[in-house]
Amino acid sequence: MEIFVVDASAVMSVKREVRERVEKGLCLICDCQASKRGLCDKHVNAYYHTRRGMSKKEQAAFDARLIRAGKLLPAHDKTYTHRGIFERYAKG
Repeated sequence: MEIFVVDASAVMSVKREVRERVEKGLCLICDCQASKRGLCDKHVNAYYHTRRGMSKKEQAAFDARLIRAGKLLPAHDKTYTHRGIFERYAKG
């Protein structure tokens, strides 16, 4: 069994935008509410649809390109945390 690890991060020129969009809970592609990996439901479905049929190696390379471009958050990434709607309202 082969395991492919994606070790990528957004390039410096897009890191600020990624951080701002994640803090606001916005999709990295459009202005809808983000749900998974920094994407809204529409774009996360398109992402998984595009990956379908790719080998694990191709999926890893595809993910890395998207992450570097600031269009996808790494899986299980703790760098960018979504503050959540309740925390934003708690601060007044």
